[in-house]
Amino acid sequence: MHSLYTGMLTGMFEASAGDAWVDQLSINEDMEAIRERLGVCPQHSILWPTLTVREHLELFAALKGVPTEQVEMQVDVLVSCLCFKHSV
Repeated sequence: MHSLYTGMLTGMFEASAGDAWVDQLSINEDMEAIRERLGVCPQHSILWPTLTVREHLELFAALKGVPTEQVEMQVDVLVSCLCFKHSV
């Protein structure tokens, strides 16, 4: 049950009813601001087999609020630093 609550408080899962607050911010109304304040590191693999390395990095960049105009450059840097060029 703990992971369900954590998932709702971090926006991984949508609440089916009611509301909760994180730092006086509503999970129903203020999720973008909540995500700027906290994050969660799931204890299971959160990779999707149908996405490429690049697509995963682009997805997580969007989730973490990297400005759209910086995503491609940031992804390229990570791909190069992590030697994933053959996997993109």
